[in-house]
Amino acid sequence: MTLVIKNLSQSKGQSTLFRHLCFALEKGRQVLVQGANGAGKSTLLKIIAGLQSPDKGEITWQGHPLFSDKAQYFSHMSYLGHQNGLKRSLTPRENIEELLCLANANATCEKIERVFEDFALTEHANQRCETLSAGECRKVALAAVILKNKPLWLLDEPFNSLDKASYQRMQTSCQQHLASGGMIILSTHQGSHHYDNSQIICLS
Repeated sequence: MTLVIKNLSQSKGQSTLFRHLCFALEKGRQVLVQGANGAGKSTLLKIIAGLQSPDKGEITWQGHPLFSDKAQYFSHMSYLGHQNGLKRSLTPRENIEELLCLANANATCEKIERVFEDFALTEHANQRCETLSAGECRKVALAAVILKNKPLWLLDEPFNSLDKASYQRMQTSCQQHLASGGMIILSTHQGSHHYDNSQIICLS
């Protein structure tokens, strides 16, 4: 599996966010998108997720233009933006079940419980998300990404609101995903010292 971004350009108003951006992502590899707030990181990930069209450029997935068959692409990809995509009136368990159903994905009860335990969510699993903290909701959203088990993860500032233990747990999950042949594009405004062996894309 290969994702190729070729000559991608995007503007916002009178400002150019990025121009002639090119990179490729293969199995077991990670791309780290860095830049200050407003540099275009979220816009780039939305374009790669197929949620927004670029001004110019081409994106191909397994040799085919992304926009020619979005359904096929979406079946291989999990996207998490700044919003967690949770229904506040539902519990973490109910949200996970609904998100897995929407993604046409399956996970055993044992695997769901293991991920809840890994992220210290077990005691909150049956509380409505509207009663949870921002960090707890972020962990539920990240748990959904892991449980969907899609090969390509697109994660926009995934570690926002996480405590140190959850940050480390998600780092481990990312490494396990890559080791199993998965692919990740991850944006951050932080430094890259925790992301050895990643391809770095800097937006400014």
